[in-house]
Amino acid sequence: GITGRAVVISICALYNPNQPLPITESSATDPTSPYAVGKLATEHVVDYFRIRGLDAVTVRPFNHIGPGQGEGFILPDLYAQLSAAGSGGEIMVGNLETKRDYTDVRDIVAGYKALALADTLQYNLYNICSGRSLSGKDILALLQKASGIEDVQVTIDQSKIRPTDIMDIYGDSSRLQQELGWHPTHDIAQTVADFVASKH
Repeated sequence: GITGRAVVISICALYNPNQPLPITESSATDPTSPYAVGKLATEHVVDYFRIRGLDAVTVRPFNHIGPGQGEGFILPDLYAQLSAAGSGGEIMVGNLETKRDYTDVRDIVAGYKALALADTLQYNLYNICSGRSLSGKDILALLQKASGIEDVQVTIDQSKIRPTDIMDIYGDSSRLQQELGWHPTHDIAQTVADFVASKH
């Protein structure tokens, strides 16, 4: 027969942001997009097969960040603008006050690997996250320092502001840390520096 464990990647956007922080695996879910609804449905399918004998674990990672990330996310998007503007230039941003829980993609993958290779697991569901949040302003400051493009005019573009954006969210990965000894090993300043270095 087939041996091995399925590690099924879900999404932190399933969680209702309007509840006490940090978000744990037992926090309430309230998917607000078709994508999140689809991920929650996938989790139910995994539960169905797990009850019937499939060795599977579901993971809810929070925001990924790091080298190799394509545009459409805060780090590469801000970097693309900074590079185009250069020192003394202007960039157009959305709401950089919002805060998210960013974890280096290399640490997230290390979490997946630990879950895949563990002999046994105590739980069916694990968060992977740093446990703290950084604002868009924090990310921009780290990017400017790493790239040396520091003298930039930052202008708010109202069309980039999403009125439904939550102001702050961060998760709790105690379950993964206590059971498997996982923890983030990359400081986000180093993550941003590595991202900038990968662009040269």
